[in-house]
Amino acid sequence: MFSVAPIFPNSQSTIIGRRTYNTNINTYQANYLSFRLWPNLCSRRTKLRSQAMDPSRHLADFEPTLWGDHFLSYTPQQTEISTQEKVEVDELKEMIRKTLVETPDHSTQKLVLIDTIQRLGVAYHFHNEIEISIQNSFDSQLQSENNDDNLHVVSLRFRLLRQQGHYISSVTTTRLESLLPNLTNNSLKIQVTEALSQPIRKTVPRVGARKYIHIYENIKSHNDLLLKFAKLNFNMLQKVHQDELNEISRWWKDLDIANKLPYAKDRFVESYFWIIGLSVEPQYSRLRRMLTKVVNMNSIVDDTYDAYGTHDELVLLTNAIERWDIRVMDSLPPYMRIVYQELLNIYDEAEEVLAKEGKSNSVIYYAKNEWKKLTAAYMKESDWLNAGYIPKCDEYMKNAVITATCMLYVTNSLVGMDKLYMTKENIEWLTNGLLVARSAGAICRCMDDISDHEVNQQRGHVASIVDCYIKEYGVSKEEAYVEIRKMVTNAWKDINKEFLFHKEVPFFVLELGLNFAQLVDTTFGDGHDEYTSPKSETKKMLSLLLVESINI
Repeated sequence: MFSVAPIFPNSQSTIIGRRTYNTNINTYQANYLSFRLWPNLCSRRTKLRSQAMDPSRHLADFEPTLWGDHFLSYTPQQTEISTQEKVEVDELKEMIRKTLVETPDHSTQKLVLIDTIQRLGVAYHFHNEIEISIQNSFDSQLQSENNDDNLHVVSLRFRLLRQQGHYISSVTTTRLESLLPNLTNNSLKIQVTEALSQPIRKTVPRVGARKYIHIYENIKSHNDLLLKFAKLNFNMLQKVHQDELNEISRWWKDLDIANKLPYAKDRFVESYFWIIGLSVEPQYSRLRRMLTKVVNMNSIVDDTYDAYGTHDELVLLTNAIERWDIRVMDSLPPYMRIVYQELLNIYDEAEEVLAKEGKSNSVIYYAKNEWKKLTAAYMKESDWLNAGYIPKCDEYMKNAVITATCMLYVTNSLVGMDKLYMTKENIEWLTNGLLVARSAGAICRCMDDISDHEVNQQRGHVASIVDCYIKEYGVSKEEAYVEIRKMVTNAWKDINKEFLFHKEVPFFVLELGLNFAQLVDTTFGDGHDEYTSPKSETKKMLSLLLVESINI
């Protein structure tokens, strides 16, 4: 929690949180009262209304959180995984592994089994077995003259091979659309409808698994053991996530952002959803805890640039993050010190953990550097807004792929991963502008800008890609939407090409960019910003993932 020590007349240093820095006493005392009294000056809405008179602040009165203190109520007893659960899951896992290995690689049964395992959200248990099987299937496909006319088999083989980075000719969406009106099997019809509205490629795996468990249960030919394993595994992971959210909730509550920084969004649960979209496996618990803090701080920083800070204040914050030094604390306005302090604390703690584990902290350097790039890009947008400048589309998108935060999140993801992944080569693949990450960023910025366009116009936000496109090409808003959605489609094609042709890049690096794009499609896919203004449907989805267990 951010705290300020009492000031003594002869003291030349002040303790802030876990840090010490020297400061001019007169200057600090002048700021002290405003800093200490900041949270208690007035209520959120009264404060926002009074500040709205200041034309230099582009305020947005964001909706309150949907969750309150819900996750603070979880006790260790509720989130503990019993010995019986662990034993049962391990036994089922080995039975399924045996079945997976013994089923012939070239058979339809093997394709169906792999597909089911993946869609039920348990594929990470069988990574090596699946990879070997798909490679063997690809080799068999190359050698075979077989032109299978079974649409299910052909499409299934296509998807499994394509998603693992093997090139194979398409089957098309047009075929599914033509079949849909004539399908009499209700379960199959549901799957086709789901695939057309949000294809598996664009679905966050954890969300897809929760839906597919219910679908699979209603398929008469389902494997009882595999279904039970998927349900137990889902519930066990949910307990892990609840325990993590309990800790994150306490951290967030101690920060007291709603009172100290009332202009910022309170979305710590939605932020956590983004993190389980990037990395769901139980061994990455530390990563999720740390990265959720990073996402929340990014959300606050974004709102500071977008919805509160004056241009002069933002220059100070940008310079402070560029320097990344406690000694610049005095240069910041009181409210910005809260943000800056916690940002420094997060990475100090990460460095301490890596040091204890004997791991190199070089990844922290790259993680901090992404913050510097991001805030510089935010500052460029502020400069544009301050000057009343609307850039060309290319100029806007060059900056926008940074402000979309994909690079920040995927680079920071490496901090909590296995030492095997934390190599200089892997980090540089990400930070040197890998196409899959840039494409995911472009998808995010385009979809986000469309979903928030009208709201942002009303509050004097920086020009979006929609505004840039309208001005540059002289088209209507609706025409701009159509063309920008084409840009999103092309960016998805670029991501798919990366998986097929960029073989020198480790597969997991490509997956990080894909995971980010999937999160974007889920959050902004219906033209509504489910992060900024979450609806009841959003809470229902998150409840299914994080609150409601599955009946065994």
